[in-house]
Amino acid sequence: PESTERQRRAPTEEAQEMMNKKVNKVRMRGYICAGVVLCLTNMFSVLKGLYDIRMVYDGTKSGLNACLFAPHFSLPVMAHTLRSLQEGYYSADLDVGEMFLNWWMGTMLRPYAGVDITHVRPDNVEDRESWDKDRTRFWERWVRNFMGLRDSPYRSLHMMIMAKFVAYGDRKDKKNPFRWESVVLNLPGDPDYDPSLPWVMKVREDGHLACEVYVYVDDGKFTGWSKLECWRAAQWFSKVLTVLGIQDAFRKRTGPSTKPGPWAGTVTLTEGGVFATVTELKWMKTQGLIKQLADMMRENDEALPHKTLLSIRGFLIYVGRTYRWMNPYLKGLHLVIDGWRDNREIGGYKKTKSTIHEELALKEAEEAFERGGEDNLEGFGNAEKEEAAPETVTAKQVPRFAGDVEALVNLTEGAAPATQRCRVKGSLTALYLAGDASGRGFGAAMWDEDKVVYSAGSWSRDCGGESSNWREAENLTRKVEEMAAKGILTEKELWIFTDNWTYEAES
Repeated sequence: PESTERQRRAPTEEAQEMMNKKVNKVRMRGYICAGVVLCLTNMFSVLKGLYDIRMVYDGTKSGLNACLFAPHFSLPVMAHTLRSLQEGYYSADLDVGEMFLNWWMGTMLRPYAGVDITHVRPDNVEDRESWDKDRTRFWERWVRNFMGLRDSPYRSLHMMIMAKFVAYGDRKDKKNPFRWESVVLNLPGDPDYDPSLPWVMKVREDGHLACEVYVYVDDGKFTGWSKLECWRAAQWFSKVLTVLGIQDAFRKRTGPSTKPGPWAGTVTLTEGGVFATVTELKWMKTQGLIKQLADMMRENDEALPHKTLLSIRGFLIYVGRTYRWMNPYLKGLHLVIDGWRDNREIGGYKKTKSTIHEELALKEAEEAFERGGEDNLEGFGNAEKEEAAPETVTAKQVPRFAGDVEALVNLTEGAAPATQRCRVKGSLTALYLAGDASGRGFGAAMWDEDKVVYSAGSWSRDCGGESSNWREAENLTRKVEEMAAKGILTEKELWIFTDNWTYEAES
C-alpha cells in the first residue's frame, strides 16, 4: 500500500482535543514512534457513553489490511467453562490491559502503518510535553499491534494462549493452583456416564476439579473449587503476565464468587446447581429487539429493513450462546435476511441444485489452493455469492418467520432474565430416545440403564399429505412432550437420535 492521504481534523475543537489526549497517550507510551513511513493509516473517534470517545484506528482505508492474511480462529464461550465448574464452585475475572498493544508489530510491517500526527500536538515546540519535544516529524508509525489491523486479533491472542500455557506450569507441583493429576472422560453412551459431571475433567489428587483459566480476547475467567483456590489461580496468572510484560488491569479484577458478573456475554451461577443467564440490561435489550421484529412484521412484512434485521440477528445470535433454546427460532430470521438471493426457493431455503454447484466450486477452489493458488479461495468465506443486498426484504416467502417471532416473544416475556440449567443435578442416569417414521407407520424407543420402552403406531388420514420430514419431527416431538408430561424427564438429560438431517438441523 502507498496511501499518503493526510489525516483530517475532527469536526469540532472539543472532539479534536479528546482525540489528541487519546493519541498522545499511546505515543507517550511508545506504541507510536518515529521511523520510516511509506503508507499512512486513518483514524477517527466514536462516542463512548455520553462524555468520552473511543479511538478507531483503521487499517482498511489505506489498503494495508488487503495485503494481510489472518486465519479464522475460535474463542472460548460459556459452554467451555462448564468443564471446570460444578455446584458450589467459584469464578473470578481478570482484565488484560491494552490487550493488542502488549505485543510488538513485525518490523517489515511498521513502515506501512504510518500515522499523521499533524493535528494531535501543538505546532509550537515549546507548548509540547517534554517527551514530545525531540520528535520533529509529522508522520510517525505504529510499532505495536493496534485494533483495526486485520491480523492483530489473531497474532495477539496466539501470544496470549502461549502465556496461558506458561502459567499452567508444572501440573504436579503442589504449590501450583492449576495442578492436576489425571484427565477423566465422562462421555455419553458409556455405561458409567454421569450427566451431572463434565464430559472431560482435569482432576486433582484430592478429587476436586483443577482450577482453570479461559481468555476471551482481553477478559480472563478463573474457576476453582474453593474461594481461596480460585483467588490463588487469579494471582498466579497475574504474576506470570507481569513477568512476561503483559498488563493486568488490576482495577477491573473481581473476587471469587458463585454469582460472578458476566463473561463473554453470560452470567454463570453455581448455587444449587450450574446455571447460565444474562444481565437484566441484556435481557431487556433482547426483549426490545424481539418486540421490534414483531412490530415490523405487523406494520409491513413485505418491506423489512435489511440492515436492521442484520443488526438484530447479530445480537440474538450473541444471546443464543447463553440460551440454546433460542437458536431454532432464529432460522426464520436467517431465511428472511437471505431470501432475496437468486438461489432461494419458496420458504427461503436454498435450491438443492445451486447448493451442489456451490459445493463443487468450493471443492475445486480448495484443490487449487492446495496447488498453490492462494487467491482461489477468495469469496468462499461465505457460501453465498457476494452481491449488493437490497434495502428492504420481504417475509412473505418465509411462512415460518411469523411463528418463530411469536415463539421468541413468548419465550422471553418474563420480567427477570431466564435461567438455563446447564447440567442436571444429582442424576446418575441419562435417557436415550431414538425414533423413525416412514410410510404409514412411526415408532420410538427410549432406554436407560434398566430397560427399553418401545412404542409404535400408524398415521391417521389427516397426516397423509404431510412430508416425511414433518412425520419424523412430529413422531419425536410428540414422544418428548409425552415423557415430559409424565415427569420422566425431571432432572434427566435426554439424548435424541434420528436419521433425518432436516429435523436435526432445525432442533
